[in-house]
Amino acid sequence: MNLTQTLRRISKINKKSAFLLYLLYFGILTALIATQKTRLWELDEVFSYGLSNYAGEGIIMPIQDGVTYAPTTELFRTYMTVDEKNAFSYDIVWQNQRDDVHPPLYYALLHTVCSFFPGQYSKWLAASINIVFALGVLYMTRKLLFLLTKDERLTFLASLAFIFSAEILSMTTFFRMYIMAMFWCTALTCTAVRCIMSPPHVQAVSSASCCSRCAAR
Repeated sequence: MNLTQTLRRISKINKKSAFLLYLLYFGILTALIATQKTRLWELDEVFSYGLSNYAGEGIIMPIQDGVTYAPTTELFRTYMTVDEKNAFSYDIVWQNQRDDVHPPLYYALLHTVCSFFPGQYSKWLAASINIVFALGVLYMTRKLLFLLTKDERLTFLASLAFIFSAEILSMTTFFRMYIMAMFWCTALTCTAVRCIMSPPHVQAVSSASCCSRCAAR
């Protein structure tokens, strides 16, 4: 390979890297703005925090009949936050999920983040997890689009449409495990497509190896 070819290849790599950086920038900025404008908590989002952090009996917020809670925020703080002595106590997550119906991974991640801020609850704790996985979905979607089209410009435009999609923004600002599940589904889809499009002798490669190759290329 001569110098001219080398410089062209470097230029192409730098251009692709710049496109990816632009996408990440717009993705993070859009997600931050959407999260900032989120005002109301859905009941399921309260449960996300409670099932991750509540160390009391049962999985429901402990509201007693005839009792006046003042200030009312203390009731939510007790249910939704990590007590300092229970920070990084993942047995709480497993205990709560034994009585619930969901896989524990998302709750373990949220408990980890909350454990760095005992006694505090904020939408940004769960939002930080969702934004990371949303960027992961964007990255894997971009890889999948390029696998199918081999067109950088089309992939970039489709990725921009993805970033500003109302449904993606909704899932990113809905503090549940759905955007994380979307990431795993997209990664597995990318893995399957890459394996199907590989030569026959490569199709025998394990799915774990194929997934790492899909993320790296």
